[in-house]
Amino acid sequence: MAKIQTKTTGLFILIAVITSSLVAILALWKSSQILKNEAVEKLLYQTRFQASAFEKDLSQLENITKSVEAMISAYYPDEGINKDNIKKLKAQLSNQMEKLGKKMEALSLWLVFNPELVPEGQNIDFYDKDRDGSFTKAKPYNIDDFDLQSSHMKWWTDALKYGKIWTEPYYWKDWDMELITYSKAIYIDSVFIGCIGSDIDFTEKRKEWNNIQLYSSGYIVLINQNFKFIQHPTYSNQDGSNVLPKNLFTHLTNNVNKTREGFIDYNFSGTQKVLAFKNLSNHWILMSVIPTKEIYEPIYEIGNSLLIILVLVILFSIGISILFSKSITSPIEKLSLLFNEAKNGDLSVRSNFKTNDELENLGTQFNYFLSQMQTMISKLKEDEIKLTEAKEKAEESDKLKTAFLENLSHEIRTPLTGIVGYAELLITEGFSFEEKIEFLETIQKNNDNLLQFVEDIITFSKLERGIIHSQKNNFQLHSIVEDLLSELIPLYLNQNNQIEFITSVSLHNSNIHIVTDYNLLIKTLKILLDNAFKFTNRGNIEFGCFSNENQWGFFIKDTGIGIPKKYHDLIFKKFYKYSNDKTKIYRGVGMGLAIADKILSILNGTITVNSETGKGSCFLIEFNLNKYSSIKNDE
Repeated sequence: MAKIQTKTTGLFILIAVITSSLVAILALWKSSQILKNEAVEKLLYQTRFQASAFEKDLSQLENITKSVEAMISAYYPDEGINKDNIKKLKAQLSNQMEKLGKKMEALSLWLVFNPELVPEGQNIDFYDKDRDGSFTKAKPYNIDDFDLQSSHMKWWTDALKYGKIWTEPYYWKDWDMELITYSKAIYIDSVFIGCIGSDIDFTEKRKEWNNIQLYSSGYIVLINQNFKFIQHPTYSNQDGSNVLPKNLFTHLTNNVNKTREGFIDYNFSGTQKVLAFKNLSNHWILMSVIPTKEIYEPIYEIGNSLLIILVLVILFSIGISILFSKSITSPIEKLSLLFNEAKNGDLSVRSNFKTNDELENLGTQFNYFLSQMQTMISKLKEDEIKLTEAKEKAEESDKLKTAFLENLSHEIRTPLTGIVGYAELLITEGFSFEEKIEFLETIQKNNDNLLQFVEDIITFSKLERGIIHSQKNNFQLHSIVEDLLSELIPLYLNQNNQIEFITSVSLHNSNIHIVTDYNLLIKTLKILLDNAFKFTNRGNIEFGCFSNENQWGFFIKDTGIGIPKKYHDLIFKKFYKYSNDKTKIYRGVGMGLAIADKILSILNGTITVNSETGKGSCFLIEFNLNKYSSIKNDE
């Protein structure tokens, strides 16, 4: 036990003596490193400073765009854009966008609608080119009137292609400025609404960078994500791959993409240079470039001397370490060979060290380890089959969870967008008290929609698991109609006064008593009435009840969009939604009719649909009197 301790103690004493002898030399070497690091850090600091200032301009464009996106989500009509509501939508957005532009002191902000949704006058465009706080509204124009192949139209074409785009600086003659534009394509429920964006003036920034002094001959460089020079004293608007040697271009691109910031040494046309870089949020890169000799000259001589000394010290240390460690490492090498044999499958090998020290104890532990491994492998083989079965079940569960979450994301994201958008506007200065009240009402409406959606998910989950059961009640058949009329119809008609609502309750039905679950039946009828009003823009909706010798039930007729016969079975499946108008947005995740069908199966009832495209729909709910429910007539 004492031998290894004696050997290692002697080794570390020798290393300590050598180390103390070299302290002075290493201190000198460290000093030269500090000088070098300070020079590079100064260059990197300048790069960070310039990048931070430029990032503020870029960040303002993104913040303006987010605010406009929130406004669009807030004011976007539930029924989608049409000729009846586009003027109102434009007026609302114009008013709020002008306020936003003044509040954020923007150069410009604009929205260009999808020409398929808004055929004429597709733009809402404000600008303040004189930067005096007075915004001018641009004249109406149509995007189809422009040459979409032009490089000046990348703000539209590339935004559609990539979702969002930062344009390279370009000269805008009308404002006598060099602009950078940020444009983003906006979608609501997978419908392309248009492009929104803003601009910054790059003219002054270019002048500022050209006048910056970095040592004697340093300069600022700005490149885009494709390594095209945007700002450079010699190669502006040229691709780096065309003006730089291939090996240098590869070296630079590989290094600047590894980290957010840093520096690189490289050689160009016989001149050694150092480059400090900072990646920007829009994937452009800002660089500061200086010839290496301008910052490294004072430390070259010191560095060469220290390098020679360092090499000698390393070689000497290695020799001493090998000499003193050989006696320790030899038994360990033997143990390593035994480990390799065990690794290759021979778990029967055992060590036989007789050294009377820690190595003998290590060999004993090695033997115990292999014995335990043999036992564990036997058990692992038995567990492997169980794990495989569990893995298959987990994968299947994961697939079901993924499909479920994909269906939920759409309906959760829509109200959340409205809530988050208006919440951001509430904390934005410049809005009146009345406007903020409207924002709060809209947040409440989206919150109610989200809560209703969650309630439907919970109800459907309970129905799927079979934990909802029927609780029988005795009540008059016509009372259900009266309850629904008093609760829902005023709300529906207030939202759409172009619909005539008709009720049908015969005198015979008014005296009928039935026995079933009142609450579940009410929930089913609410779902069907809600669908009728959702898919009917004008015409009439008829709701009534009936009874005869064998059956009783309800019917809901509407003059809405209708459903082709081939979809009549599919609409009762969970998460299925039918719509014959791809430009119009209908809320819901497709669970309503599935919930209604599940409830009716619990109540021992049936639901059928009779519908054709464009001719409305009629949903019929029927219950068998003799088998599943009791009924009596007061007469």
